[in-house]
Amino acid sequence: MLQTIFQVVFAGLSADALAGRILDCQAEALLTCSGGQSGNKLLPLKRIVDEALQLCIDRANFQPGKTLIFVCCQQNNSCNGTEILAGRRI
Repeated sequence: MLQTIFQVVFAGLSADALAGRILDCQAEALLTCSGGQSGNKLLPLKRIVDEALQLCIDRANFQPGKTLIFVCCQQNNSCNGTEILAGRRI
């Protein structure tokens, strides 16, 4: 059994707001999806997470130990330009 404390974050947060939450709880891991969709609007979740992690480094020299990314592609195999950065896992 895996016992964890977790926080679900609304997908519509800005990178700045997400960085604040990551820093506040000193997150040990971050789990995200490459992107999502709300109605007809595509949400670039991974891009927002990448920006938030850079803000964490810039502000407090902090980054979660693990970042797990689920790459979700659309039916036409478009992954919304998802680029996996070094040090990130799928």
